[in-house]
Amino acid sequence: QSGIAMALTKLGMALIADGKDLMAESRLRESLAQSSEMGFRIAYPTCLLGLPGVALCRGNLERGARLLGASLAIQEGIGGHYHPADQVFFEQLFERLRSSLPEDPRMALIKKGESMTIAEAVEFAIP
Repeated sequence: QSGIAMALTKLGMALIADGKDLMAESRLRESLAQSSEMGFRIAYPTCLLGLPGVALCRGNLERGARLLGASLAIQEGIGGHYHPADQVFFEQLFERLRSSLPEDPRMALIKKGESMTIAEAVEFAIP
């Protein structure tokens, strides 16, 4: 099951790169829901990393910034680092936010995401 959740996450991230945000969102939410049901916490940061990409594709900068902050905080909280490909994706998302939002509101939104618990982040990501 955990392999399926990670495959769905990677598929979702590939779909974002291909501009297919509706399909990406569906796969990413499914992955996050499966990971949550299984308690597969190590998958949360990557699942949550894809969803800001969906939000940014749709022009929802606030949601994207909060989800990006949540992903980063959870990743740091489990003591890990993003896979190199995921780190590149993170940096691309951060750059999109940096070029779209002034620093103060951008950092405030990211910090708001960082302050979420895992349960709050999952609930926010899967409304």
